[in-house]
Amino acid sequence: MADPNIKRVIIPEGDLYNMVIKNDQVQYLVRYRIISEDKTRTSEWSPIYHLSAGTVAEKFGDTEIQVHMSISGGNVNVVWDNIPDFTGYSIDIYVEYSNDPGEYLYSGTASGNSYSFLEPESPVTVTDIALQVSTTVKTYNPAAQIPTVMV
Repeated sequence: MADPNIKRVIIPEGDLYNMVIKNDQVQYLVRYRIISEDKTRTSEWSPIYHLSAGTVAEKFGDTEIQVHMSISGGNVNVVWDNIPDFTGYSIDIYVEYSNDPGEYLYSGTASGNSYSFLEPESPVTVTDIALQVSTTVKTYNPAAQIPTVMV
């Protein structure tokens, strides 16, 4: 018979933040420890577990997020539509420049649906923006890219 004093805790996916992309799979790195109710005793930390969450493509299906980019007064402003079922996640922004086509460089992380950065020196221009699920390693990974369309 189950012990009635055993507590069960469920952590919603939106509260998990340490996401990595491994072999095109979204994974969360999770570890835990147990604390007594009176907070006088704690266990050692558990090993680190890799929880699979599928692929980014599976998370979004056929949804394409519209991205709007404008350049004004030396600033590049990027705004994207709200991402369904993605509340609480951070977004990494990667930028493709005209002097290095096909190469996306990490620019920053946003917690909302907008981001601004300085316009590059002429003759270099911004040619594309990629939104990616925020990962611990800040390297562009097409497997983590959120499906977008520039408008």
